Amino acid sequence: MNKKLKSLLAVSILAITVPVLANSIETSMKQMDKQISVLSSATDSETFLKHTPTFIEAAKASQNARPKGLNDRQFKDYQSGLQQVIDVVGQAETLAKEGKLDEAKSVLNQLGPIKKAYHKKYK
Repeated sequence: MNKKLKSLLAVSILAITVPVLANSIETSMKQMDKQISVLSSATDSETFLKHTPTFIEAAKASQNARPKGLNDRQFKDYQSGLQQVIDVVGQAETLAKEGKLDEAKSVLNQLGPIKKAYHKKYK
């Protein structure tokens, strides 16, 4: 009886955890999308720099959460894609700190092809 109870508890926890994890990734991705919109429409470096940490935090949260159905190789590739995204936003952040807002916003254009490629693979 004790083994049955433990098994039921384990299955219940897994059933609850998987949707929460998927929801967590979806929430982080939506946050990233929202922040890119804010960054792209920023009219000054201060606004741009205010929002880059939120984007990077959401990207790292997505990077550390394993999407359902990915094997180890796919998960590493997924993480690599998000690292590319983080690196691009980091480059843009550096340019914004130097007062080069237009260049920073231009660097963000690199995100579109990355997003398209990785969404095609893993969405």
